[in-house]
Amino acid sequence: MAHPGFPMSLAAVISGRRWLRRLALVLGVLVLLILLALWLLPRWVAGSGMQVASQALGRPVSVEAVRFEPWRLGLVLQGLRVGAASAAEPALLEVAEVDAALSLRSLWHRSLVLESLRVQGPLLRLARLGEGQYDIDDLVAHLRRPPEAGATPDDPAPDFAVYNLQLSEGQVLLDDRPYQRLHKLEQLRLDLPFLSGLDRHVAVHVQPRLAGRLNGYDFDLGGNALPFAQTREAALKLQLQDLDLQPYLAYWPAALPLKLTQGRLSADLKLGFAQTPGQRPALNLTGQLRLLDGVLAQGRQADWMAWRALSLDLKSLQPLKRELHIESLRWEAPRLQLQRDASGRLGLPTLGTQATGAAATPADKNAPAWRLSLGRLSVEEAGVDWLDRRSGAALRLQPLGLELKQLSWPLQGSAQLSLQANLQSAGKAREPSAKLGLQGQLSAEALDVQADWQDLALAWFSPYLEAELPLTLQGRLAGKASLSLPQPLDEQPESRLEAGLRELRLEQLQVQQLVAGGRREPLASLAGLSLDEARLLLGKRQVLLGQLGLREPRLQLERAADGRLRLPGVAAPSDSTPGSPASTAGWSGRLAALTVEQGGLSLSDASVRSLNRREGEAENAPYRLVAEQLRLKLQNLSYPALEKSRSPLQFSVQMGRSAAASRRFASGGRGSNPLGTLQFQGELGLAPLALSGKLSAERLPLHAADPYLDPRLGLHLRRAEAGFRGELSVVAASQGLQALLRGEALLADLRLMQTRERDGQREVGEELLSWHALSLAGLRAELVADKPPSLEVQKAALTEFYARLIVDEQGRFNLRDLGPREVQAQAQAQAPSAAAASAPALQFSLGELQLDKGTVDFSDRFIRPNYSANLSELQGSLGRVDSRQAQLAPLAIKGKVAGTGLLDISGQLLPGSPPQMDIRAAATDIELAPLSPYAGKYAGYAIERGKLSTQLHYRIDADGRLQADNQIVLNQLSFGEKIDSPDATKLPVLLAVALLKDSQGVIDVNLPVSGSLNDPEFSVGGLILKVIINLLGKALTAPFSLLMGGGSADLSQLEFAPASSQPAANLPGQLDKVAKALSDKPSLNLTLTGWADPQAEKAALQNAKVEALIQAERRRELRRQQLSSGGSAADTRGAGAEAPLPPLSDAERRRLLRQVYQASNLPGRPRNLLGLLKDVPPEQMQSLLATAQAADTEAMRQLALQRAVAVRDALLARGVPNARLFLASPRLHEAAAGQEAKPWVPRVDMALGLR
Repeated sequence: MAHPGFPMSLAAVISGRRWLRRLALVLGVLVLLILLALWLLPRWVAGSGMQVASQALGRPVSVEAVRFEPWRLGLVLQGLRVGAASAAEPALLEVAEVDAALSLRSLWHRSLVLESLRVQGPLLRLARLGEGQYDIDDLVAHLRRPPEAGATPDDPAPDFAVYNLQLSEGQVLLDDRPYQRLHKLEQLRLDLPFLSGLDRHVAVHVQPRLAGRLNGYDFDLGGNALPFAQTREAALKLQLQDLDLQPYLAYWPAALPLKLTQGRLSADLKLGFAQTPGQRPALNLTGQLRLLDGVLAQGRQADWMAWRALSLDLKSLQPLKRELHIESLRWEAPRLQLQRDASGRLGLPTLGTQATGAAATPADKNAPAWRLSLGRLSVEEAGVDWLDRRSGAALRLQPLGLELKQLSWPLQGSAQLSLQANLQSAGKAREPSAKLGLQGQLSAEALDVQADWQDLALAWFSPYLEAELPLTLQGRLAGKASLSLPQPLDEQPESRLEAGLRELRLEQLQVQQLVAGGRREPLASLAGLSLDEARLLLGKRQVLLGQLGLREPRLQLERAADGRLRLPGVAAPSDSTPGSPASTAGWSGRLAALTVEQGGLSLSDASVRSLNRREGEAENAPYRLVAEQLRLKLQNLSYPALEKSRSPLQFSVQMGRSAAASRRFASGGRGSNPLGTLQFQGELGLAPLALSGKLSAERLPLHAADPYLDPRLGLHLRRAEAGFRGELSVVAASQGLQALLRGEALLADLRLMQTRERDGQREVGEELLSWHALSLAGLRAELVADKPPSLEVQKAALTEFYARLIVDEQGRFNLRDLGPREVQAQAQAQAPSAAAASAPALQFSLGELQLDKGTVDFSDRFIRPNYSANLSELQGSLGRVDSRQAQLAPLAIKGKVAGTGLLDISGQLLPGSPPQMDIRAAATDIELAPLSPYAGKYAGYAIERGKLSTQLHYRIDADGRLQADNQIVLNQLSFGEKIDSPDATKLPVLLAVALLKDSQGVIDVNLPVSGSLNDPEFSVGGLILKVIINLLGKALTAPFSLLMGGGSADLSQLEFAPASSQPAANLPGQLDKVAKALSDKPSLNLTLTGWADPQAEKAALQNAKVEALIQAERRRELRRQQLSSGGSAADTRGAGAEAPLPPLSDAERRRLLRQVYQASNLPGRPRNLLGLLKDVPPEQMQSLLATAQAADTEAMRQLALQRAVAVRDALLARGVPNARLFLASPRLHEAAAGQEAKPWVPRVDMALGLR
């Protein structure tokens, strides 16, 4: 019987055997893989692995033997060799044995983890071929090749960990071929517990150690370790004492911009290792470094920087944690030689191309930021020498001390900065040095910096100004500055930045201009400048200034002969469009007070020449103007200003021209000088721009502006002084400029001379106008935009005035020489258009004008012998004159004529354009004998005796019409001997005088003047000459005026309507007068000359002919009507031709015009498509008919002749004998080419002649 558990036991047995088979299979595969690794891995490393290494290094790599120890995953390489660049040279690297044991943790971390690494007997051969050149340069260049396609250069390096690193029996041979020296590093042994970037670690059993022999010098850097503690720690110490670096400086990398040329190194360092379970390993470097007597070279500067000692007390450097903590850094006696070459390049170190490329490797973005701290930084007894070879500046900072405390990053607490230095010129050791100071605090909450300087010489920086402008600079500057920035690490720090100045002082500023020959001429100077406070609020875009004071500022300007100011650096103006100025939108500012004391300005102008040369002054010396004793006080000035805000302002200056003042100005001296004074005290506003206050001027020398008068004017202002006391108000509003001036003015000691050009030189002639004083009381001048300017004077007084009128040897009146001729011609031609387009006329008001002790002197040098006369003892007054009121002002003037005659002028006057007047002038008992030169020259006879009296009455209406009565009385005029003068008239003067005299020997003639105003003159010489010549001329050449009793009507011409031969309406009255005059003078006959104008009367004549056709057509209609009513043809012809026609209505005239048009044979009349006449407007009919009418020269001659015949027939009808009437040949009028003709009137000329 079978056992009941037998089936289950059998199944278990079968299942167990199946598991054993599977285990055996796995073990078999594992054993197979191990056997394959034992056979394949060494062969692959020795074959393909060496090929890969050779390609990676660019050098042949080989190995003698490779074995794999699977029980510890160890790989042993024996006889590893890296070849040299040339096969003929020994190998670069030979290693007796390399033993690396891989840890199974590599699978867990998916990174390379070596349990141990032993390198035995490495030999490295290096050769230095030259400066910065080694025999491994090709190897380095090969390793720096760009990554292959598909590789990402920014990918982070893979993590790895190497533990129990041991290097023994190492050797490094460096063959320095340029120096023929072989450096040996032998018996090198290096033990490191780990080198890892992983958080997980393996057990270590190696103590840190570095030992060997360098050039026969044994060293052994040992350490201590706690291998069995939970936190394993180890430390490595390094101590050096005054190690001379000179033997090793030849290997300084050439790519670095600086090169250490000497120094001694002392070190006491401790490198600590720490490993805590579950954390990253830690490295910590502490200790002290000291570099003594160091020298850095840059380029050709062998001593670019040198120092006595540089000491570093390193508290902690933990590169794995990215932390650096420095206890102190002390730099003793550093010396920097800083230069700028002639091309402007600054002598600061810059990295080369290789160094820049290496530094450009991007850092790991995920790495934490470095944490830094500096307990104390001190720079002691430092010096900086600055040499600028481009400008020639040489400065020295010495001694310089700097101290920085408690600086950390990120910022924690408050860092303190302190700097003290002396600045002086490098080439002038004895010159006083400037003291510079700087204090600052830096924290996360605020940055505060305070600076101060004293005795800073501006001459040290003058070479930089000279390099750009031909200027030199001198002066001393002192002051204090501050800078404040809250939350300096927050965004937009500029919005919170505040800067300030305090106690700024500038003393003895001198700006000189370099001129040809190396000379220096003063341009500007300033005895002192002070500014108590200034603030710049960058975030608010605001500038705040305290009290600014300027003491004795002086500026000397020069103007060249071409009129340009000689400002340094200012070129001649170009045609290029200037760029737009920088915008100041959003900025604001405030000035608490501005004070200027004893300022001055000098202008030397070579573009003008003065006719008032001083004694000893060269003829071509530049003209000099000065302004001295300038004082200015201004308070509370803001920009942009508040609307209608005002700032108190005081201003005064003395100005004029004085050689002594110019010399004092150049030397900066002061003294008494009769210059004019200008003072102002009031307020200044900026919104809008406004100025108001009291204005005072005393003895302002207006003659100082004489050289700037246009020489073509022919005037020279020898002397004139102006004064004023009153108030001034000026506002530049948006609507325009508004100005108001009120007070009292004085223009005194005026002397105006006349000049002439002679041989290309301007010479001063006679005095033209002068007076002692012109005073204006109650002066008010106002200018308002869009309104006429106004000038009001309550009372004006002119005393001791003098005017000189001269006719020179060429017969030219001196007043006609004033102003250039071309300007006069243009002014006359443009007068009508200019008057129409001119600005609103001046509104003038004068309360009263007083004249006292006046003289007008007249001299005629053209006449031979010369003639002189004057108006003297002139005094009088002019009443109120107001241009806004059409009210005549009373006028009264009295004086003497030529010392004997009496002058009396009275009436009313209203100056303006045109002026209005009603004036009577009387001159009595003027002797005629002194006028004999004029009579002999122009009449051909000398005057033996006689007296002249005049009664003048001039009236000018508002419309410019002149009505003047000139009553001339010549009493007992007697001519003497005949004078042979080429200028004398050819008329029978004696006969003319005999005709004019009455039975008492008196010639009493009234010469009326009428017409438009044409600038009549009232002068004694001109009036007498005009009376004598015109009186004789009128008696003989134009007798109609005398024949008609001296009336003003011109009866020598009889006017007609255009194209008409019928006399005008007023013609019968004129003919009556002519007939009576001829009846009274039977010895005279009359010649009639008819006139017509082919151009002016052509259209009128044509239209008159058309009108005659219309009248003829009307008469034909009337005749037809009479015939139809039963009248005879003879009766109708006679009645129609003689009877006047009634006026035609517009409708009748259009009808008759159409009939005339249709009955005419005019060519070119408009027709329709059927050939019938079109119905055209009456105006077109009139034009076509008028154009067809003949109006040639012969028709015009007939018209002129008909006019003369009509006048003759009218005179015959009035009883004038036909024997005394003559018809002249008809004349045609033609306007001169290119000349604007006066309005011409058709006429008949009448000419008288002796029978």
